[in-house]
Amino acid sequence: MTKTPDDFVFFWKPDGSNGWAGQWHPSPFTARVALPPSQGNGDVEAAEGEERDVYFPTAEHWMMAQKALLFGDREIFERVVGLPSSSFTSTSTSSGDTPSAAGPGPTRSTRSRPSKATAPTTPKGTRSLPSPKEVKALGRKVKNFDDETWVRERTRIVLEGSLHKFRQNANLRRELLATGEKELVEASPLDGIWGIGMGEKKGRETCGSDALGRQGWGLNLLGKALVQARAILREEFKDEAEGQVANGGDEETS
Repeated sequence: MTKTPDDFVFFWKPDGSNGWAGQWHPSPFTARVALPPSQGNGDVEAAEGEERDVYFPTAEHWMMAQKALLFGDREIFERVVGLPSSSFTSTSTSSGDTPSAAGPGPTRSTRSRPSKATAPTTPKGTRSLPSPKEVKALGRKVKNFDDETWVRERTRIVLEGSLHKFRQNANLRRELLATGEKELVEASPLDGIWGIGMGEKKGRETCGSDALGRQGWGLNLLGKALVQARAILREEFKDEAEGQVANGGDEETS
């Protein structure tokens, strides 16, 4: 089947075309995570697996926080989310999404349930939150990092973050569902793993009908995760996917 540029949704920078799709776009949400034990930094001790509700201003914050938790680095986690552990609120597992973060080490795999979350607000006591660029840099400092483990878990982490993002931000979700069956493509010339390793102009020129025509593309893992998220959300929000207003639907942030 021949593909044309119209079969793709290209995005990259948060203030650019289709910026809503990117990890750095403002998309506040809350999610429950399981924390590793504190690391002797003076904060309130937490037992392994203790669950806390945490605020994330962007999907990039989620990704880097989860990266830190995957390898048991609570210090980097706390710096990413801008909160010491003593500022978190403990929660039970009786409502909302299931915990999406692994404890120390990559031994636990979790799945999120659909949530009808209210508009997230910045928790009381939050320190000044780092920017997406800053949390990306923090992610490179995660202790005990293992590349094989990260490669195995990274797509799951980004998919879960995307589901939180679009479940709790109705306007962004409608943008995603409106893309239909188009392939989402992060046209980043700087990233051949999460993106295609080239800008939109070159991406449009090389999006041919077969593998040969697109052999210069990177992995586009973010774009593929968004396609997966879209399929899940289409089932969860069928009325929106059909262009209708869901009765009693979410009242999330835009």
